[in-house]
Amino acid sequence: GPESPEKATLPFKLANAGLALDLDVVMALQGPAVYLAMPGMIPHVPDTNTSSLKQMLEVFVESGGRLLVCIPCMEERNLKATDLIEQAVPTSGSALTEEILSAKAILTYKKPERKTNFLRTNSRPILDSERIGEFRIL
Repeated sequence: GPESPEKATLPFKLANAGLALDLDVVMALQGPAVYLAMPGMIPHVPDTNTSSLKQMLEVFVESGGRLLVCIPCMEERNLKATDLIEQAVPTSGSALTEEILSAKAILTYKKPERKTNFLRTNSRPILDSERIGEFRIL
């Protein structure tokens, strides 16, 4: 969310890098990150040293990135689809799971001190990050 500019902008930087490589990029906002999909919220995220979140979102959408917003997370915060920016697509938990299972690679962010139960499939490994910027194949 807006309280952590680095956490808010880094996924967009990596997503835009993927789009520049002609990859199909889907970003899912979950938890407090759903607030980033509200009109007028992005200007409240301070710019980092390299670019603004507003610019990164514009590049993301113009380059064909898809921005999904977790419906259960929206409901937890009493948000409705009409509360979101035009580019945001409210998405159910099952649809998010389908996106994950159909993806060739997944990048997630989590705090280093927390352990997470990892999702495994019979068909392929899923990528997860132990720390921001560190990836491993499960």
